[in-house]
Amino acid sequence: MVLLIAEEGPLRAAIESELRDAEIPTHVAPADHDDLWLEAKGHEAIVYLPSASLLDGHLAPAPNPERMREVLGAAGAPGVEVVVPVFPVGEAWDAEVTVMKRHGRPYAALRAHPLLEEIAGLVPGDAQALLLPRIGRAAYCRAATVAAAVREAIRTEQQGRVSEVEAESSDVAALVQRAAEATHAPVRVRALWPWLFRLARPLFRWFRRREAQLLEALALLVPELAEPRPALPTRR
Repeated sequence: MVLLIAEEGPLRAAIESELRDAEIPTHVAPADHDDLWLEAKGHEAIVYLPSASLLDGHLAPAPNPERMREVLGAAGAPGVEVVVPVFPVGEAWDAEVTVMKRHGRPYAALRAHPLLEEIAGLVPGDAQALLLPRIGRAAYCRAATVAAAVREAIRTEQQGRVSEVEAESSDVAALVQRAAEATHAPVRVRALWPWLFRLARPLFRWFRRREAQLLEALALLVPELAEPRPALPTRR
């Protein structure tokens, strides 16, 4: 049996589906449960998602070392053999990783890039066609890939490691198209060459506001999308 400590989101749903297909009984509890030790009793493994969304955990990290200690304390319950945390990528989460490593409980931790299914949430719901540039590279994971990695980590004998989940990468136009396809959104992306995008970008605010807002959100994932700031005048 597995105790899944997580809030609702695409990753939790994917892990539940993966473990159900593998016929691994799973019980879900929120991270703020008042007695995680009692919840963990009799479970072989604890899977812990410190951020309900890997995308939010990457863009606005909010690590909570004390909560990590509570999860590790629950891992001391009878029957628990391993803790499998799934951390968002980024140095901000090293605080929780350090707590995990020093605590002494057996672990098989994972780090994962934002989910394609989460990125799809940035795409305007009423958009049918978007003009986006073939620029930059953004790394992402698919929910099913992360869920499969969690299932393997539960059974692995190679404990005491922090492994990165296999990721894919795409330019902005391909990323949004794949995100829309992953969630069956009826959005068609027309790709612009970088030079054409740079010429047309000043007009987006007026004539392509959906794209302008989407690009602003994606700029945190793709630094090449950040608009250059005007140079400060030099003193003479």
